[in-house]
Amino acid sequence: MINIGLKRLNALIMCIIIGVSTLLVACDKEEVSKDNDVNYVTQGSNGEKMVLKVASPNYLHKTDAVDFERFEFLNPTIDIQMTDYSGWFHDTEKLQLFSKKLNLDLLAGVNLDIIEVSSINIDKYVDKKYLLELNDLMDQDEKFKYENFYPNIMEDIKYGESFYFMPREIYPILYYVNEEESRKLDWEVDDHYMSWEQFTDYAITLDESGEDSYLFLSQKYVSFILDIIKCNYNEFITEDGTVEMDALIPMLKDMEEITKLVHPRATDMYSIMNKSKVVMNSELWFTPLVYTFIKYMMGTRDIDYTRVPNLNNDLESYPYDISIAYAISATSQHQEEAWEFLRHSITYRNKKEIEQMANLLGNRAEMEYCYNLAKVDRYALSIIPKVEVEEYYDILAYYDNLNNLVRMDIVIENLIVEEINNYVNGFITVEDMIQNIENKVNIYINE
Repeated sequence: MINIGLKRLNALIMCIIIGVSTLLVACDKEEVSKDNDVNYVTQGSNGEKMVLKVASPNYLHKTDAVDFERFEFLNPTIDIQMTDYSGWFHDTEKLQLFSKKLNLDLLAGVNLDIIEVSSINIDKYVDKKYLLELNDLMDQDEKFKYENFYPNIMEDIKYGESFYFMPREIYPILYYVNEEESRKLDWEVDDHYMSWEQFTDYAITLDESGEDSYLFLSQKYVSFILDIIKCNYNEFITEDGTVEMDALIPMLKDMEEITKLVHPRATDMYSIMNKSKVVMNSELWFTPLVYTFIKYMMGTRDIDYTRVPNLNNDLESYPYDISIAYAISATSQHQEEAWEFLRHSITYRNKKEIEQMANLLGNRAEMEYCYNLAKVDRYALSIIPKVEVEEYYDILAYYDNLNNLVRMDIVIENLIVEEINNYVNGFITVEDMIQNIENKVNIYINE
């Protein structure tokens, strides 16, 4: 979940840029409701509202707030109240404070309904029975259908045969490649994968080519190193449970020899315009909308994407992360209503057709769909990405292949990012970075 704030800002600016191409798409509300098994709630219900209490480290976080506002609009008899566990994604101390406050409340038997679980150790919460098993609610819900969701992801989030949380935001860990530039270097990205050896060869070829191109922006190289560590983290765990990452030192030292590793004159995709090219780039999401945005910012419609190299060259591994996820507290007194929120929030799999709204996002929640249609009656403001039908199918197929949920304690991730930033900015050597990461992570996991 590296630099989620920056990536969300990028996505917001992206929407503004592409928004000039928006248009109103007529939708038959009755047919859409039938096809998607959605019931619309009429506003103006009388009576006292039911309160759903939510615990989140992001008290005023935009994604949470939008989700809750949409749900309240679609369910006007429900009032969602957020408990003030103030914090922010990139502040390790506040995240730890959130976990401590949440633990104390749960131990004290405080009634909570929904818990945002992305930044906590879900395994421990399951073991302590803080989270409600969702299986019975799922089985009793006639609107919940497994075939509407990505099958591998639904299997990945199981604990044995039990479900305890549902994913709100899913993103594959991948990097976009400017094929127009890579073809000049005879790069070949087969089946959206390249090994570390291939990546190194490509970097050397780029360095020797004389082309005015660079592999990464500075911050994206930080992301790349973090993703290498996250996607290969199990390879670094020894038999006694400690972490050893010395294998990364010669790999990263090889990269230090590449003079065109990081773009020297641009800090983000917006300042790069007319300042040569960047060959590889990452974004938080992988959707037709983001795909269009990347093409625009890279100055070409010829874009491919590749998975992060893994150290054992496992061609069948498709890594992904979950940046927002919700669970129901075991103390909830409104379990069915809390489940209704979770079901509306799950990332679902679109049909394999190009329909009126289906091309909006390849990765979204049912709630967004329902809200747009209900809010504006028969019309929904829709951004139509300029992707080909084949590209759209490829995106859906890629999500179907996702099978390696990369889960890392947010505190460990922040410890690692701090040292990577020090290394990329030239404050410490690669040896110091690896040593510092090992020391900090091993101290943390043994606390």
